Amino acid sequence: MTKWKKDCFIIELKLLIDTWQKDLLLKRFEIARTLYNTTLSYAVKQYTFMQESKHYRKQLHSYQKAKKTNDSKRIEADRKKS
Repeated sequence: MTKWKKDCFIIELKLLIDTWQKDLLLKRFEIARTLYNTTLSYAVKQYTFMQESKHYRKQLHSYQKAKKTNDSKRIEADRKKS
């Protein structure tokens, strides 16, 4: 089944603000950008550590082996073990 195409329209309007409002918005956007990048960096680092851990690789290997043999009971047992 194909998706229906929806029309999408975008209107861009110039924002009329004072200088102090512009400065405030720029500061808040910079803080949000920094927070986002810090959070993303931490998540990527944790993900990398998880992939490198022996426990994760052992569980992944066990899960792939059970999935290959189509052993649903073993898959459930591996999920509960984690």
